[in-house]
Amino acid sequence: MTPRYFHEMKRLLDRWHAAGKINRLEGMVIINLEAAPSTKETPHVVVTAQARDYFEYPGKSPEYNRNQYDQTRLERFVEVWELQKQSDGRYLVAKIRQ
Repeated sequence: MTPRYFHEMKRLLDRWHAAGKINRLEGMVIINLEAAPSTKETPHVVVTAQARDYFEYPGKSPEYNRNQYDQTRLERFVEVWELQKQSDGRYLVAKIRQ
């Protein structure tokens, strides 16, 4: 991730943590990658993936949190990852559109 996008995501996770919940993303599998219309310097990639995404609540009982996990299904989703070319030639994720 670019430093800017990393800090954006960290702020979101910190807000959830302050609200008493932790976002869990488990079993992530990338199904397909496709190029999307973009430029060489900022390519866009359509990512089709599947994962289990749920909230855990540290202030709640282990049984409650196990139920949260058990009720969450493995789901397929599509995102567009906007990449940014760095001066050293690497590409970092600058934004994810869901």
